[in-house]
Amino acid sequence: MLLQDVLNGIDYKIEHLPGDLQVEVDGISVDTRELHSGEVFVACEGIDEDGHHYLKQALKKDPSALFIENHKVKFLPENISLPVIKFNQTKKVLPSLLANYYGRPDRKLKLIGITGTNGKTTTTHLVKSVLETEGESVGLIGTIERFFNGVSEPVECTTPSLASTLRIISG
Repeated sequence: MLLQDVLNGIDYKIEHLPGDLQVEVDGISVDTRELHSGEVFVACEGIDEDGHHYLKQALKKDPSALFIENHKVKFLPENISLPVIKFNQTKKVLPSLLANYYGRPDRKLKLIGITGTNGKTTTTHLVKSVLETEGESVGLIGTIERFFNGVSEPVECTTPSLASTLRIISG
């Protein structure tokens, strides 16, 4: 997908643009540990960490572009050769960026949320089993692991990032 398609319908400012917005994008990541060459790195401010502190690590991974916040980055390396796009708040535009990249999955998915004090894991696995028996494709995000299309992988935190979850769902 092209960078201009990822940015479709979103307000942004171009900080640095060698060439045009016809850059190929192979994915979107908010975590430099999960970032692959050709993907966009979105620097988001979190509760404990700020992705803007990891821009040097991101640049070492050969991203296709950097998405940063207007007020966070005062200067960039002089030899930077990729697009740098600024937003008022990257965390607020991230769902729209991901929706554009992944083809609006929010319009295709049916979601079930299970809350409470006890029995959530048991209940989610029972619901998953029933739906799979009925031939449905089921994904499950739990506190220990996540499942999709028969593939299970551990999660590092109880609420994985939207970017990493969509990467799993899209295959």
